[in-house]
Amino acid sequence: MSLVFYHGQGSPYSWRVWLALEHLGVPYELKVLSFSEKDQLKPEFVALNPRHQVPTIVDDGFALWESLAILEYLDERFGTASRRLYPGTAQERARIRRLVREDEEHLDGKGLTPVYEELYTKPAGTPADEARLEAGRKKLAEELD
Repeated sequence: MSLVFYHGQGSPYSWRVWLALEHLGVPYELKVLSFSEKDQLKPEFVALNPRHQVPTIVDDGFALWESLAILEYLDERFGTASRRLYPGTAQERARIRRLVREDEEHLDGKGLTPVYEELYTKPAGTPADEARLEAGRKKLAEELD
C-alpha cells in the first residue's frame, strides 16, 4: 500500500512535503483537497485529521499532519544513506532543524503570514492594512538578508 498524501493548492506547507516525497522517491497517492469545496471539513477527512489541515499523510494506516513532523517521519522512514532530508552528523541535523524552526517563526510567522493574510484572505474589496503589509515585508527582507 502506498502512502496517501493530502494536499491543498496554494499551501506552502504541503509543497514542502510534496518536495520531500519527490526527493526521497517515495511512491504516493496524491489527494488534492479543495478549500473552496471545504473538503478539509468533510467527515472522512476530519476522521484522519481532527485539525482539518493540510498537509496530511496516511502511511499504512498511520495518519500524520504538521509538515515538519511529516518531514522528519519521511526522512526516518524512507531516507537512505545517499538520499536524506536531514543528512550529516547529529550536530548538523540539529542545525538544520533549528534553521527550519527559525524559518517557521520569523520568516513565515512574522513575515510571510501577515503579507499573505492581507493580500489573499480578506474578502474582496477589503483594503489591506498597509502598516501590517509593510511590517511583514520588512521582516521578510531582514530574515532573507
